[in-house]
Amino acid sequence: METLWQDVKYGARMLLKHRGVTLIAVLTLALGIGANTTVFTMLKGILLRPLPGVRGADELAVVLTTSRSGEQWPMNYFDYKDLRDHNDVLSGIAGSFPVPLTIGSGEKAERVWGEIVTGNMFELLGVRPALGRLLTVDDDKIPGGHPVAVISDSLWRRKFGGDPGIIGKPMQVGTGTMTIIGVTEREYRGSMVGLSLHVFVPMMMQREALPLGNLIESNDRDNHWLLTLARRKPGVTFEQARAAVRGFGQQLDREYPDPIILDRALLVPLSKSPYGSQSVLFPVFSVAMIVAGVVLLVACANLSNIMLARATVRRQEVAVRLALGAGRRRLIRQLLTESVLLSLLGGAAALLVSLWAGDHFSGLKIPSPYPVVLEARFDVLVFGFALLVSALSGIIFGLAPAWQSSKVALAPALQDARSSAQFRKSWLRTGLLVGQVAVSLALLVCATLMIQTRANVERVNPGFDSENVNLFGFDLRQSGYDAKSGRAFYRDVLERVAALPGVESASLAAQLPLLVVGMPSRGASVEGYVPQKNEDMNFGYNMVSAGYFENMRIALREGRFFDSRDNETAPKVVIVSEPFARRYWPGTSAVGRILTTNGEARQVVGVVKEVKYLRLTEEPRPYIYLPLEQNYTGQVTLHVRAHGDAASAQTAVQRAIHGLDAALPVFDVRTLRQHMAFSLGTYRLATQFLSVAGLQALFLAAIGIYGVIAFSVAQRTREIGIRMALGAQPGQVLRLVMGQGFALALAGVALGVAIALASTRILASLLYGIGARDPLTIIAVASGLLVVALAACWVPARRAMRVSPLVALRYE
Repeated sequence: METLWQDVKYGARMLLKHRGVTLIAVLTLALGIGANTTVFTMLKGILLRPLPGVRGADELAVVLTTSRSGEQWPMNYFDYKDLRDHNDVLSGIAGSFPVPLTIGSGEKAERVWGEIVTGNMFELLGVRPALGRLLTVDDDKIPGGHPVAVISDSLWRRKFGGDPGIIGKPMQVGTGTMTIIGVTEREYRGSMVGLSLHVFVPMMMQREALPLGNLIESNDRDNHWLLTLARRKPGVTFEQARAAVRGFGQQLDREYPDPIILDRALLVPLSKSPYGSQSVLFPVFSVAMIVAGVVLLVACANLSNIMLARATVRRQEVAVRLALGAGRRRLIRQLLTESVLLSLLGGAAALLVSLWAGDHFSGLKIPSPYPVVLEARFDVLVFGFALLVSALSGIIFGLAPAWQSSKVALAPALQDARSSAQFRKSWLRTGLLVGQVAVSLALLVCATLMIQTRANVERVNPGFDSENVNLFGFDLRQSGYDAKSGRAFYRDVLERVAALPGVESASLAAQLPLLVVGMPSRGASVEGYVPQKNEDMNFGYNMVSAGYFENMRIALREGRFFDSRDNETAPKVVIVSEPFARRYWPGTSAVGRILTTNGEARQVVGVVKEVKYLRLTEEPRPYIYLPLEQNYTGQVTLHVRAHGDAASAQTAVQRAIHGLDAALPVFDVRTLRQHMAFSLGTYRLATQFLSVAGLQALFLAAIGIYGVIAFSVAQRTREIGIRMALGAQPGQVLRLVMGQGFALALAGVALGVAIALASTRILASLLYGIGARDPLTIIAVASGLLVVALAACWVPARRAMRVSPLVALRYE
């Protein structure tokens, strides 16, 4: 320990002695380690701590149902009950259904996201109450029998002022009144990864909390809506549990056959669940972690070159220590101690970066129709990760210089001889520089491809006009409206809003386009079409008011739009998308054909242009529209097209809605363009991160080229002086130095092109409108990188041109 302490003190003195080099190295490492630590804090929130406040979250799994077309569905409620009661590999399985809920009444009513859960959910997750008690199985036995609710800590503090006497008080939830029996721990946000949920009611209160019909008593095995979490019994491996659950699902399928279903019960790890933010964010953060790691390696390569240059300057010092009896192992340890000290300083600076990033990103709400919240808090895991990365970085960039420094020829070094060949023989420095340039080119190619992809996606025609459209959500189901009064309210609100100054048109729809996740579907049979074996005949659908297509400016291809004739007493009708008509009635008119869904035969009255329903990059898909008057639902979104700026009409529209019902909560008020931002989120995040990483790597590569060439000029001062004394012209010296730098950059570009061709294949699934190996992109980036390399060589090359032969010959 005493020897180590001596190494630390000596290393600290050396770092203080060379403050300029130390400062550059610390800033370089702070960026590299800081980027890795920041991404790790966000990745931790969905991988290592996916459910805050839950005990043993790594032991949890999800049970899904899969269709023969490859889609993953939630479980059927009755399949869940059978699996819960008759399996021997799971210690527990609980179900939930995240829903938006209206709480409170009158003008104090508000919209929050909550969760309808089975009574065993909190026991399965090991969640403890902060106040009162949580739901139990006894609260979930009789439909409508236990009107109780648990609220989150944040809702308790925000809405009820942290009142400790809240237990036992009533709270309006949906159309019913429920008694608050408990408050969850502060960290707990619900059973969905990355979602922030605030009200928890028993599954048996589903009809009162969310009037969607009776989902828990109908014994309908075709309705898949329940999200499940399961915990394995002690000693049962995941593969054993997976096989047993799948076998039980096959047994259920024999009892209740369904040709559409492939696996009725399939166990998957929580990290691979298609539900929750990890399904979208985990792939993004995983790629970001790889990119951040690559940038850190570039930084380490740059620092290795700096340390190698310092090692050349310290040759005499190293030779003296070797001559006095220091062994190579002792010397390498000393030099590595200096490197690790330097990297720890960089890691300390990186922690400041990650602390800022944690405060910035933690609790940050993603522009999404769902309550997605990032978890990016600084904790002991983040500190340990930063410490580990710092130590490894110090070893990575310090090991090669330390090893080379210990191989010093004593006699020349003690005589302070400077060999002009020293630099030319340093293949290590050359190799590190070439590697920096290569990696920089690969990152820049990936960033450029993503920039072009984002531009291509933003130019995609979604099939509707999103300019100057405001969105206003409301849910009549939880405000006491039945179908008759709800239809009357819809007619009144459309009439009143359409008459407002500055409003061009208004319409209602149950679903918004470009949802990214969660498109509802229903089965249908098509007149004159015989499905192939196991063909999936489920289609996305929407319920829209008259005037919807005109308001959204969706083009009519054939027939007519919905109008006032299509009310609840009129014959049932449907409008289909153009891909639907082409798929099932090719070469003939679709108008007048019959489509049967939910047991009702409907006549096709129109065909409309295809719209992007989930993603801007999706392929055209069959889709159907039902008239809202004939297919009433209480939760809709009002679409209002303004004559001018969309946001300017928001206050007037909300005033008009509350003029009809002052207690009706209006939620998710935003423009259609703001709603569409969620569909572009992945491309924007990937573009920004890759661009920053690519520019950072380019900057490091340019500094590396400058440093290597400048060091080369310093080492070859005597040689350059002799050349000029023998008649070499400044232009020839300039070409010599520039040629050396250009050759190194060209070698890096050649290697970088090979790396780019391999690495861009990873991005292929994200690219749109451009190939992963687009030659123009590669040529443009390579050319730009060579220009930057030549610019980095220019300053040391000009310095070499001005070397005085007389001064150079006296240099030694």
